[in-house]
Amino acid sequence: MQTVGTSGQIEQDDGECWPATTRAARGIYAAEQTLKYQALRGESKPADWPGGGIVSEGFTKDDGQWYWWQRYFDYLTGKV
Repeated sequence: MQTVGTSGQIEQDDGECWPATTRAARGIYAAEQTLKYQALRGESKPADWPGGGIVSEGFTKDDGQWYWWQRYFDYLTGKV
């Protein structure tokens, strides 16, 4: 579930979009402007959220993947 799925690290369509995104980021338009990724905007649990975990309501972004890699880094460096 953590590797392939709705909050996973990879999905079937990622094999196509990530290389295309990388190529676009090297282009002339990207060199002239700041790219707004909108990831890691912070936690914002709904007022009636019953559970734990890191929760952000609103537009879907890649925060799940960022938090996973941050937690993994903490594990590898002995912070957890």
